[in-house]
Amino acid sequence: VGAALQAHAADVADSAHAVRQVAERAATAGLHVVDGEVLPAWGVTGLADPSRDAGREEARIALQRDLDVLLAQLGRRQSRLARATDAATQSLAAYAHRLRVGG
Repeated sequence: VGAALQAHAADVADSAHAVRQVAERAATAGLHVVDGEVLPAWGVTGLADPSRDAGREEARIALQRDLDVLLAQLGRRQSRLARATDAATQSLAAYAHRLRVGG
């Protein structure tokens, strides 16, 4: 039971790390991630430059696509961990009950 839960928790940690990496890439591109959305950073970023703005928008779209995939993966992995935890809890409770009643 412990090994199965550890494997699921490791998957969740890997996905969470990948989400943080996208947020770091966004920050490098002058963007930030808020509630699962890649947005332009607040503040003055320099002179108006349409080509740079277009490049930033392309980066935002690509990062958003990556983030959407990773957040979906993270959600699935969290659900699997929750289901495994529930199953383990029920199994251990049943085992403990059998030990108490001698059955």
